[in-house]
Amino acid sequence: MFNISGIESYAQNKAYVRKSYKNNINFNLIGLFTRNAVIGYERNINEQNTIRLAFGVKYSTSADSYKSRSFGLFTTKNYNKVSKGVYIGLGYKYMLFRYIRVYLSAEAYYNHIYYNNIYYLFCVGTDSDSYVSLESMREETKGLKIIFGKKLRVLSGKNIGLEFDFFVSSGLALVTQEFKTHGKRQGTCSINAELQMFNPPKVSISEKWTPTLSMGILIGMPFVKK
Repeated sequence: MFNISGIESYAQNKAYVRKSYKNNINFNLIGLFTRNAVIGYERNINEQNTIRLAFGVKYSTSADSYKSRSFGLFTTKNYNKVSKGVYIGLGYKYMLFRYIRVYLSAEAYYNHIYYNNIYYLFCVGTDSDSYVSLESMREETKGLKIIFGKKLRVLSGKNIGLEFDFFVSSGLALVTQEFKTHGKRQGTCSINAELQMFNPPKVSISEKWTPTLSMGILIGMPFVKK
């Protein structure tokens, strides 16, 4: 008598092997909304273990100023559109369930962003509390994140494929910020105001540990079959 379950298991394994690739290049689609272009390269050690390298750049608009952002009683600096930077990551990925392609990953990373001689407009309810300043900024982030994700293969060719990678991540990062204020004018929210210049610039440095949480979608191109 034939062992039907054995035949099915063998067929599943063969189907999985036929769709396995050694390499994968992927791109973070969600990062484009925050002006981050991150490309990753993954190398499969075996069916369950993968090494990942990531490199990215942050690009800015041509704007020479940005405004504060308010959330209820809290006000933050929204300098995303004026900052540039670089991202480097190294990670290890373990496939928890091969056939449904669910994985757990850890990634250590370094992120550096900056801007130079940009006007910051702190605009609040009253003119007396508002101000305009000319600033430069440096921010370094060193962190570790744990990633839980699911890969979905949509195309499996002979030597190349196409897949999506849906993930969520949580971690801890050490963030170091340096702000240099070159000039400032209190009581206005106009970029045309004449500033009181500081020589040397006023420097403010902070360092703190902060939790991180993110989610995203990668589009990947696996290639070179095993």
